[in-house]
Amino acid sequence: MFEKLLKFSVIFLFVFLLASCQPSQERKQQFVDKDLESLDEISDQIEELIEDEKSIFYGLYSPFEVSQIFERIGAVYTPQILNPIRKSSQYSSSSKIAVNLGVYGVDLSYIKMFNQPQDALNYMLVINKLARELGIPEEILIISLESIEKNLADTDSLVQMASSTFAVTENYLKEQNRESAAGLIILGGWVEALYIATTSLYDEENPNQEIIERIAEQKYSLNSLISFMKNYYDDPMVVYYLRMLKVLKKYFDEFEIYFEKGDVEIDTVNQVIKANKNHMDISREIVFKIKSIVETIRGEIVI
Repeated sequence: MFEKLLKFSVIFLFVFLLASCQPSQERKQQFVDKDLESLDEISDQIEELIEDEKSIFYGLYSPFEVSQIFERIGAVYTPQILNPIRKSSQYSSSSKIAVNLGVYGVDLSYIKMFNQPQDALNYMLVINKLARELGIPEEILIISLESIEKNLADTDSLVQMASSTFAVTENYLKEQNRESAAGLIILGGWVEALYIATTSLYDEENPNQEIIERIAEQKYSLNSLISFMKNYYDDPMVVYYLRMLKVLKKYFDEFEIYFEKGDVEIDTVNQVIKANKNHMDISREIVFKIKSIVETIRGEIVI
């Protein structure tokens, strides 16, 4: 699951960055209502496929694919939007540590894409520290401070170390029946990725249609996240954050995403929804509301 965190939690901002560097093109596609299927119908199909097991996230890129996108578009590094490492000392409860571990994991992925070794080292150290504060024994966290310092200039190695830390943390939490903490890490990563994307790329004065569409496409991933987190309703903090996600969902529910009938393929092996064309009826006002709610949720997480 933590490998999936590193995959899905960065997809939004990376695809947004790719879209923002592309020239806008006038779309000449015409859609007939009776020949369209909404994304909600596709969501129902996927829920039937996974109803006997925990929800699965679809439409994800690997970290390697994401890094290629960054290299291709020459995106600008903006560290000010990340959660400062100094805040890590403020997180004392298990829930706060877990959800911000997810936040810092996404921040490290973002840093890695821009090859910032000193920042990568600092965030890796914070991730390791928070994992220990979650109660992960030293003997399980085999990555030592010495090995981290040896790889100071190698951001790829640092991210691999972070992946290892996440993996052993997940296994330990499961063994200790603390799966809700693992769920909070996933939630924190999702929110942070969408926050980075909407904060750094969405221009309210001159909104880019391609970026608006990438934001709209998170309608489905939000549904998947909420479904996934329902597995941990016994945790009060999960319930607290889920209430905020459901407020966000209200605004995503104010528009639809349509596909041409017969043009949709659900690839359950690679966890993607494939379609050649789509249509969205989302307005700029709704995007602004989504951006504002995401900022509020993220603020509650990192405070």
